[in-house]
Amino acid sequence: MLYELDLKPDAAGEIRTVTLDTSLSLYFLKKMQQENLLSKNFISNLVMTQADPTKANYDDLLNSPYIAYRNANPNGMKKEEFEASVLFDMDMCSVVYADIIQGEQKRSGAMANSFRRVTQRKK
Repeated sequence: MLYELDLKPDAAGEIRTVTLDTSLSLYFLKKMQQENLLSKNFISNLVMTQADPTKANYDDLLNSPYIAYRNANPNGMKKEEFEASVLFDMDMCSVVYADIIQGEQKRSGAMANSFRRVTQRKK
């Protein structure tokens, strides 16, 4: 899913807008893990968080807007520049993180349809 995010105003008062893309490929997800922007055990953390919210990995949550930004802008700002330009918004972080985890197929129902299509029995 694509989002537009307004950055905080620059010295001249101009507000830039950047694009975030939460539809990550498996390759990109693993790349973000290699760069330590997403924990290697983020899926197990999600499962544990369901039972005990204190087990949440807040680094993954806070890094999710930058991960989605990098996905949409491979040659864009470095992490420090991006973070310095974005005002903290926990709701935005949560929405982006949830979209990364759920994926486009989950939202559109395509995953279920694809799974059914592949697993149909031959007669």
